[in-house]
Formats: sequence, structure tokens, C-alpha cells
Amino acid sequence: MRRLFIIGAACATLALAAAAWGSTSSAATAARAPAGDQPRGARGGFVLPPWLKYRGRSLAGWQRAYFRWASLIPTDGPQPHPGLAEGEVDCSYAQRGHLWFLELGGVERRCSVPFGKTLYIPVNFWACLPEADLIPFPDCEAEGNGFLESATFTLTLDGGRIDLGAWRTETGRLTLKLADQNVWEAFFGFADLGRSTPFSSDGVGALVLLGPGEHTVVAGVSIDVDGDGSPDHTSETSYELRVTLR
Repeated sequence: MRRLFIIGAACATLALAAAAWGSTSSAATAARAPAGDQPRGARGGFVLPPWLKYRGRSLAGWQRAYFRWASLIPTDGPQPHPGLAEGEVDCSYAQRGHLWFLELGGVERRCSVPFGKTLYIPVNFWACLPEADLIPFPDCEAEGNGFLESATFTLTLDGGRIDLGAWRTETGRLTLKLADQNVWEAFFGFADLGRSTPFSSDGVGALVLLGPGEHTVVAGVSIDVDGDGSPDHTSETSYELRVTLR
């Protein structure tokens, strides 16, 4: 099951979110979203609805951007790859722009994030790399669909739990560019993939805004493979996040 990622999460009130975004059209759309589609944490956390475009990209578009980001960070760089780090980490490493990506892992992480950053939180994915796994796209994607149908995805934001089933989306098939020393080889044990590889993924990630202060975010997945109503596997990735005004 090495194509399955068991991963982690991190998730300001709507007024704070609009202020952080400025006067972009995406912020205006968020302000009109029905209240029932806006899960919040107890201390100023906000999860964007899955249908909302942020800065012109859909949730699937940000999922593609996440995998491109993670694949181009070398595992022999000046810091540990974000997907291989745990404990107190530097969440600014390899980030740029208005949106920061957090990472997978099934571990506990602690870090600081500037107020106003949107966070992309990966929760769980099935990834297909047909040249590495020697499995054609159709077979791999069908296998992943069946597996993900048995999974429940959740995000717990400052104690408030959200079912993320409606956030599931697909990247579609693409060519993924890779660092010379990349996370696919380091974490999954694939042989040399060169500088690019065919790729697709299906799964769950969420876009999140946080107000200033301390936040606890937990991404969870439970999988009931045999369909008996009892999970065969559960995993959680947690972030303790300090959102700063500096």
C-alpha cells in the first residue's frame, strides 16, 4: 500500500480571512458562502468549502500544486524534506507566496505560520506512478478508488471535528517533475525515477485559514477494508500551530 499516504493536517474567522486576502474575488466569494458550508474551529479557524476557487484554482488544482511542490524539494537539501520532518519544524522551508503547503506523515509537528497565509492541508491520497509501480494507470486508479471508498477522512480543528468526504478530488494524469534526490525515492524506496514521471492522485486535502494565536489541527483517516463497520487501520497527523502577526 505504498501509494497510500496517511497524512497530516493544519487548519481566522471569516472576517479575518477576508482581511488577509484583501479585495480578491476569491475572498468576496467566501464572504457569500452559506454558513453551513464554512466549518470553523473554536479559536478562529476556517476551512474553505470544497467547491470554492482560491486565487483562480480549484481544490484539484491545489492538489496538483501540492504534489509538484513536494516532489521538487530535494531530500538532501539544507533542511529535512517537510514530509520527513517531525517535532519542531520550520514550516516556512521551501514556501513562497500567499499559500503554504503542510505535509503528510502520521506524526506530530509544531511550527509557526504568519497570519494571513492560506494553508493547504493534505489529509490522505492514493498516488499512481505507473513507471515506478509497473501498474498501468487504469488498474492503479481503479484499485485506489475501491480503497478510498472504504476510508473516512476527518479534520479536527481546535477540538471541532469535520467530515471531509466532500473534499475528495483527483489531480488527473500529469507529468510530475522531480528533484534529483526526491521524496518518492527516499520515502517509498522507488529506484531512480529520473527527472520526471507520469503521475495521478485521488484523495482529500483542504484549504484552511487560521486566526492569530495557538491552534491544534489533526488530520485523521480510518479505513474499513473488509466492510464490517470496524476500521482496519486508523492514523492521525497533528500540528500545533502558532499563528503570528509578524
